[in-house]
Amino acid sequence: MEKKFYYVLVAVLLLSAAAFLYGCGSNATGGGGGGGGGGSSGVVTNYTISGNIPQLKTISSSYTPPGRTVVAIGTNGEMYHATVSSDGSFSLGIVSGYPYVVGFYDGLTLEGYVCVPSVGWDSLPIIDPSSTSISLGTLTLESGSLTVTCEKPVDSLMDSLMSMAPGTAAAFYGSIDDMMKNLLNIDVNGNNIPDYLEDTGTYLTIDEWGGPDKNMNTGEVQAMLTGYNTYVPCPVCYMYWVTSRCSMKKGTVASLTLPTPLAGWNGGSSFTTITAEVKSSPNDYDRYAHFGDTYDKLLDFPTTPPSGTYTAEVEGVNGTGTYTFVNCDFSGAFPVGTTEGVIYPVFHLNTYEDGGVTYISSVEYMWRKTNGSGSYIAADPGEVKAMVGNYSMGTAIAGVSPNIQFCAFPGSSESETSCPSSYIGFDRDGDGDGTGTLDLRGNNVLNGGPLPRQIRLVDVCWIQSQYMTSTNIQIDFRFCWDTAPF
Repeated sequence: MEKKFYYVLVAVLLLSAAAFLYGCGSNATGGGGGGGGGGSSGVVTNYTISGNIPQLKTISSSYTPPGRTVVAIGTNGEMYHATVSSDGSFSLGIVSGYPYVVGFYDGLTLEGYVCVPSVGWDSLPIIDPSSTSISLGTLTLESGSLTVTCEKPVDSLMDSLMSMAPGTAAAFYGSIDDMMKNLLNIDVNGNNIPDYLEDTGTYLTIDEWGGPDKNMNTGEVQAMLTGYNTYVPCPVCYMYWVTSRCSMKKGTVASLTLPTPLAGWNGGSSFTTITAEVKSSPNDYDRYAHFGDTYDKLLDFPTTPPSGTYTAEVEGVNGTGTYTFVNCDFSGAFPVGTTEGVIYPVFHLNTYEDGGVTYISSVEYMWRKTNGSGSYIAADPGEVKAMVGNYSMGTAIAGVSPNIQFCAFPGSSESETSCPSSYIGFDRDGDGDGTGTLDLRGNNVLNGGPLPRQIRLVDVCWIQSQYMTSTNIQIDFRFCWDTAPF
């Protein structure tokens, strides 16, 4: 019997929110002091950032402790800090494998953050370092700004931080890392204690849906059975997440006040405040509010999330609290409607027959990049590395990235379907040439463990893929049958 599938987006989003979260905010922080940094819960650092910023000598610190500090905040949800010496020199340890924004503070006051203006970097992509340390040399705090300029040659930085020649990846990373500046808020609960001294952190991030419209990409599952599917994404909406280490009370309603009025797909009037229920990630590791569970919270105006100050009101375990995120910048997000520069995965499903039943044996994948209206090119491997977070479960603010999920028909019980109940991660780099294969016959892992069963094609209602950008935007792609062959 043939079936048509045009499912409402709300149900899809609820499934997405429940499955992908680790929960979109692993807020463990690291504490360090003196000449180095340290990780929380005994985490051992493996990489050192050092340098000198002479202008800090002229700033008279009014905080003792922590005094003048350098703080590295990573997309793994960790903060590392160290004292800046009286001569302006510093050295701190971190855990490599993630981008970090590096800020200099007098107590809670941000004095500046490391930038590489020649390629537009507002952070350091310590994604695949070739060594265990980097010296940034003498840094310059630009007069009248928060820019701390690093004048180290870009080719040297790229080789040290990403193990690659500069190419286009350096500038591409610079075009997406503006949001890293949002992590420079180190006292969002406003209690005058740096978050890294409280082993807590709260983050504001966004979720983008790759479109092309309100429904899933129909006909794409059929295309995956005969070759790579050929969709060209066009972002159509964005949503917000607020996550915190279990300081928000489950089951309560959080509100998020926006810097400017926004409008959503419902075509109604604009608004400046949205609400969402506080929920819990697996094992109650984090609490989160996903402001995107109904149509009117799927936002498309303005086309890029506005910059400015966001305020979240939440009921916490110790009473109602206010989280304030100042100077947020989301200009590195893909604008709604863009047809340029979106990096995305395409898939080919391999199958086999056993006892008259068709099973999915493996998924071949490759990366593409949109290149104008309705067209695409092969994605540059360096740009993929710069863009896509390659994270296992529990190693970053979000869960496993990149991933794919085979979704069962609505209403199917766990015993009735062979579709896994969560996301299956795959290696971003694959074979190193932009392609790879994910084996579904027992050799891959699902959330840290082996697949529980083989996947029957007849159980697959729709397919979803997600990844976290290296700068912590969640991007979703959803695929449906046009007409299912059963």
